[in-house]
Amino acid sequence: MIKFGYIKNDSIFGKIDSINKMFWLIGIAVLSYFITEPVLQLILFFCIVLNGLILAKLPPKNFFSAFTIFLIFGFIMFLMQIVFYSGEESLIYFQVGYLKIGHEGFRNGINLCLRVFVVGSSALTYIITTEPRRMIYDMVARAGIPYRFAFAFYAAFRYIPIMEVEAINIRNAHIVRGTLEIEKGLKGRLRILKCLAVPLIVSGLRKAKMSAIAMESRAFGAYPKRTLTYTYTVPFIGYCINISIWIIALSYLIYLIVNGLWQFS
Repeated sequence: MIKFGYIKNDSIFGKIDSINKMFWLIGIAVLSYFITEPVLQLILFFCIVLNGLILAKLPPKNFFSAFTIFLIFGFIMFLMQIVFYSGEESLIYFQVGYLKIGHEGFRNGINLCLRVFVVGSSALTYIITTEPRRMIYDMVARAGIPYRFAFAFYAAFRYIPIMEVEAINIRNAHIVRGTLEIEKGLKGRLRILKCLAVPLIVSGLRKAKMSAIAMESRAFGAYPKRTLTYTYTVPFIGYCINISIWIIALSYLIYLIVNGLWQFS
């Protein structure tokens, strides 16, 4: 099962152009940065998840399986925040020597953890619903980005699922030959990663060399502009979703400033 790859469907988000979805993604990150209350951060996270499962029609198995990496990273950020928080604490929950866990550190840790969840879930929605070919068209034809730079994004979108499939095949080959056993926990995952690292690096270098040869044989970059043989329409719903999230973010910022809850530093 591919976790980080484009899945074609007829959802609303699947039809939106990549530029509007990119600004939507940035708007979500900005709004999450403005929010300092864990409850509001949690509500925003649930809204993003429902948006991915309903409007984007993402398969729940793919979505939650890929979300595991953000879950681990968010938990690590939570632990680091509550352990190394250097601000003033209004209430101390636990203290051993110089190590103390207080109310402010715990609150900021939860908020930072949920912020990672918000950005991660919205990024997954963007990755899974964005066709790489459509993204290149929007970047070159609409945004005016040189196609040589746009190809770098295309390569990332294309090679990540390919490397993921190769990792699964290498792991299954080790299991069939009896050289690798499926173990749960951190130790088992590190052992699997050790077996996958070298083959994936070698395979990645081989694919990069083959891609470079193919690009040179086709005179990639010889001309300042590229001829596009396909076109895409831009649905109006994309502008509505993009503008709406920025209106919400700016309105919330104004609310914080008016009530003295936000200070520019």
